Amino acid sequence: QRQMCIRDRPVAIGYYLKEYNGELAVFRGNSDTPFKMLGVSINVMTDYDKKLLSDGIFAEDEIKLATLIEDYTS
Repeated sequence: QRQMCIRDRPVAIGYYLKEYNGELAVFRGNSDTPFKMLGVSINVMTDYDKKLLSDGIFAEDEIKLATLIEDYTS
């Protein structure tokens, strides 16, 4: 019987869309350093969105991340 190893299935790190220094930023996994700054100020957003972004919004893959970014930047 074969043992399951990590290479058999991709491990998703995931992404977080969060506020960083007043702007939207993408973080990979649990990193405290932004993976990508989006150059979009959160000042124009609702208090509800600011709260969500303060906590971080999780996206398990790049497709969901792209949808989130589209929602918050358009």
